[in-house]
Amino acid sequence: MMASAYVSASQVGGSVWTNPQAGHRWYVTSWRSSTGVCGRYNGASPPCPGKVSPVKVLNVEATPNPHALKFVVDGRVTEGGARSFESPTEADAHPLARALFELGAVKTVFFMPSFVTVSKEPATDWAELQPRIEQALAREAEAETPVAARPASGATALTETDRELLPKIEEVFETRVRPALAGDGGGLDIVSLENYTLTIRYQGACGSCPSSISGTLRAIEHMIRVDVDPGLTVVSV
Repeated sequence: MMASAYVSASQVGGSVWTNPQAGHRWYVTSWRSSTGVCGRYNGASPPCPGKVSPVKVLNVEATPNPHALKFVVDGRVTEGGARSFESPTEADAHPLARALFELGAVKTVFFMPSFVTVSKEPATDWAELQPRIEQALAREAEAETPVAARPASGATALTETDRELLPKIEEVFETRVRPALAGDGGGLDIVSLENYTLTIRYQGACGSCPSSISGTLRAIEHMIRVDVDPGLTVVSV
């Protein structure tokens, strides 16, 4: 007989639990919520009432930006989509982002559902900062619900032509550009579209990466010129 999806308080912790009748063996991990203690067996994590999945750092990946690391997590950090924090002030209402900035030497924090990218001050050593980031992720993410995703495009006051172009540009970004950038721990958002000039803002590892303002930018421009309109120009801020 398979075990129940939830564990009781007596079963909480990092211990091995065995079902002698069926010969099943699970490693039990647990987390707490406002409604009690929940857990999972062998990676199966059913929803816990009033609590999101726990966040555990599965892997830390280097990015093309030497001052940014991508922390791949087992859990849900955002409600879907991306969220970028460029300063401690922006993160004030979000406990996890705020906790990361409070570590010191953190420049930006970028959330996607399955990873967090943190960029640091160049003078700071990753050997010192990385373990503290992992501890903050495990501690703070367990205590809060996922943050809201990125708001709708910031482009406003569009001309009729721009209104026709913007959905097509967003489709290219969502299906081709953002997934590619996410692989390197980054993302982008649209700032404005005016007279065929598209202004974007890089996020995460892309924000301070030298290639993002040269080769990557030209590749994005070429893509939307081919797929959307040959008259478009892309600039970054």
